[in-house]
Amino acid sequence: MPSMMIGNNAVQSAIPDLGSGNNSEAMKQVLAVIDKKVRNMEKKKSKLDDCQTRKVNGEQLNQDQLDSLTKYQEIANNLEFARELQKSFLALGQEIQKAVKKTARREQLQREEMDQQRLKTVLELQFVLDQLGDENVRQDLKRPDATGSPLLTDTDLTSLDELYKLVGPDRNYDVRLTGQYEEASVHLLELFEGRDKAVAGTTYKSLKDTLDKVLLSGYFDRAQTHQNGTCVEEEEQEEQTVVTESMAGKQPSEPEGTATEKYIEPIQVETTEFVNRQFIPEAMYSSTDKDQVEEWAVEAQMVNSLQHQPPAQLATEPAVTVNHGSPPPAADPVVRKKVVHDLMAQMQGTYNFMQVKEVRHML
Repeated sequence: MPSMMIGNNAVQSAIPDLGSGNNSEAMKQVLAVIDKKVRNMEKKKSKLDDCQTRKVNGEQLNQDQLDSLTKYQEIANNLEFARELQKSFLALGQEIQKAVKKTARREQLQREEMDQQRLKTVLELQFVLDQLGDENVRQDLKRPDATGSPLLTDTDLTSLDELYKLVGPDRNYDVRLTGQYEEASVHLLELFEGRDKAVAGTTYKSLKDTLDKVLLSGYFDRAQTHQNGTCVEEEEQEEQTVVTESMAGKQPSEPEGTATEKYIEPIQVETTEFVNRQFIPEAMYSSTDKDQVEEWAVEAQMVNSLQHQPPAQLATEPAVTVNHGSPPPAADPVVRKKVVHDLMAQMQGTYNFMQVKEVRHML
C-alpha cells in the first residue's frame, strides 16, 4: 500500500498546470478521472497480490478470494493500459500547456500593440488639433486642392475647435484634476472608437473621419519635410558663414622668397684731418736748389691728380695705419721721390690731404 501511494503522488505531481481556460479545465478533469481509475486498479492488484502470497504459503482462502485470483491477469493488463493512457494524457497536457502559453503571449502582444496603436492615434489627434490653432494652417487646409474641394470647411473647423476644448480643457480648480481629465478621456475614447454619438454639433464618427482625412492627406508630412529642408539650408549657410569668417580672420602670410627689409641706421663717420710732419724731416732737404725744384714739380703733379679723383665712400675704407718707426729716407733724390709716392698712396681715403702750400712749407 505505501508503494502504491508513492506512485499515485508521483503521478499527481506530474500533472501540468494548464492555466484557467475552458480547454485547460477539461483536460484537468480528464487527467483526474484517469488518475482515479489507476489508483483503484492498483488497489485491486495489491489485494490480489496479497491473496496470491497467502495461497502460496498454504493458507486456506474462501471462494470469493479464489474467484478474484482468476481475474488477476485481467486486472494487471487493465492497470498497465491505464498507466500508458495516463502517460499519453500527461504528454498531451504538456503540449496543451505550451500552446496555452503561446496563445497567452500572443494575446498579450496583441493587447500591447493595440494599446500602442491607440496611444499613437491619440497623439496624432492631439497634434492635428494643436496645429489647427495656427491661422496659416487653417488657411492652407481651407484652400482648394487639385480636385477643387478643400480639406476642411469653416463648419469642420468650428466643430474641431469645440472638440479641442473637450479633450483638452482648461484647468478648473473647482473640480479635481482626476475628475476633469476623466471626462476628457471619455471623449477621446469615443472619438477613437468612432461612435455615432452627438458632440460639438456633429458626431464622433464624423469628427474621426475628418481628422483621418487630414492625416492621410499628407499635409503635415510635406510641411515637416519643408521645415527640415529649411533647417538644413540654414545650417549650410551658417557653415559657409563660419568658414568665410575664419578665412577672413587669417592674416596673409608673406610669400616665400621675399626678403625682409631691415632698417639700418647709418653711422656717421667723422672726417679727420691728418697731418704728420714726422714723415718729412728737415734733415732730408739739405740738398741743392735744383733738387728741391724737381721735387716740388713732382709733388704738385701728384696733388693735382689726387684732387681730380672722386671722393671715397664713407665707412668703407680701412683706417690708415702709420708706421712711426720707419727709418728716414736716403738723401738720394730718386729714393726721396719713391718715399713721397708711398706716403701719398698711404694717405688716400677719407682724410683731407695737405695742400701744396703746406707741402712746400714742409719742404
